[in-house]
Amino acid sequence: MKLIHFAVGAALLAGATAATAQDAPRTWEPGPVWTWSMIEVKPGMGDAYLAYLNGGWKAQRLARQKAGYELGYKIISVDDARDGEANLVLMIQYKNHAAFDMTPEQDDAVNKAVEASMGKTPPLADREKMRISRGSRTGQELVFKK
Repeated sequence: MKLIHFAVGAALLAGATAATAQDAPRTWEPGPVWTWSMIEVKPGMGDAYLAYLNGGWKAQRLARQKAGYELGYKIISVDDARDGEANLVLMIQYKNHAAFDMTPEQDDAVNKAVEASMGKTPPLADREKMRISRGSRTGQELVFKK
């Protein structure tokens, strides 16, 4: 009998909690989607890597913005990074998750436009001499309603 009373009480409590959660208005809206890459720039390679970013990487960002696939980007310098940690964060902003559905043909068209405007970008091997990728993440911004 005690077990039945406990089960009924637990069910009522769960229902009351769910009703309270449903009554609360949502105070936010889904915002843009961001990707961020954590980069450890190798010692003595900071200026060379930033020059690469200011060239080919930036040109790709601007071409993708012009084509409507990206909204913007940010480069964040990390204060007091410890050994083996990222000291630079590259952030790219997208309108929503659907922006990741770019076809290979669309990607090739953007890359060809970048190459035509500035020539070939440094090969991946050159980039690897300058930095170590410490991982990347994707997340969606939450924007509070007014």
